[in-house]
Amino acid sequence: MLTGPFNARRSDAKTAYELMSDIAAYVLEEPKRLWMGDWIIEGEAEIEDFFETRGPVCGTVGCIAGNAVVLTGQAQNGRSTSTTATEILAGDSHMLRTSLQCLFLDTGVPAKYGTKKYARIVVERIEKFQEKHEAALRDVKIEQRD
Repeated sequence: MLTGPFNARRSDAKTAYELMSDIAAYVLEEPKRLWMGDWIIEGEAEIEDFFETRGPVCGTVGCIAGNAVVLTGQAQNGRSTSTTATEILAGDSHMLRTSLQCLFLDTGVPAKYGTKKYARIVVERIEKFQEKHEAALRDVKIEQRD
């Protein structure tokens, strides 16, 4: 479940499956938090320059991987977002690692950034991924940090 104020959300998920559900809820709550074209973009000015519109109140836009590291408090760990998110969501599963990279790198979304339509399209991808890999995702335990 998502916890914390609207501009500083965290997930209290215990498994990768639950974290994926929280990512879906997070981006549906505020679609401007999601853009599949980059891992993480931080800062009001950077977001406004890039998208030519104001970004989310939290000041961070990310893809699925970016939002995984944000929601678990691991965005500032000095490692790449892709590596960190893959470790969070896949644990020791090689199969999940490979499948997650395909999910993360599917950047084409036929909708405009910041719209509910954009968020819903990506959430459908998350839900299909969860359906296909449910058992493996439920086996991966999430370590919370902050």
